[in-house]
Amino acid sequence: MNELLSQWIIGIYAGAALCSACITILGKNRSGTVKFVCGLIMLYLIAAPLFGLGGDYENLLPDESLYASAENYAAEAEKTRRSLESSVIEDSTCEYILSKAKELGVGGARAEVTLNETDAGAYPYELKLWGEGPEEAKISLTKWIESELGIPTERQYWSDEND
Repeated sequence: MNELLSQWIIGIYAGAALCSACITILGKNRSGTVKFVCGLIMLYLIAAPLFGLGGDYENLLPDESLYASAENYAAEAEKTRRSLESSVIEDSTCEYILSKAKELGVGGARAEVTLNETDAGAYPYELKLWGEGPEEAKISLTKWIESELGIPTERQYWSDEND
């Protein structure tokens, strides 16, 4: 593509030099007609690639495979963005829950969040919790998670084991 583009530009320069030489050599008595003809030649040299006149100018335009590659890269980037977004939501949710667990007195707390993926994005759907502490603290945390994050108690699972 670069080679064809440089040939096009060189053709324009060569045509301009030729027209300039013709106008200079023929002098003032025929300069009107010569200028008109030179103008047509220059118009042809400039517009030829735009209208596909002469030469293999189709190569100046991007290949269809480039569009397909761009669409693939865009789809891959969107998939990566969603994956990163999900990771951030999981980590932030766990951090938020664990800080509240510590505040309520649940010791050694760990949380594992399962997200629900939709077209609009991901949101916390289910939660598995580990921790030790008074049952009242766990109940308070469960109620807080339901009210604050919208995860109902039926989808919150407590475990005292270190599995």
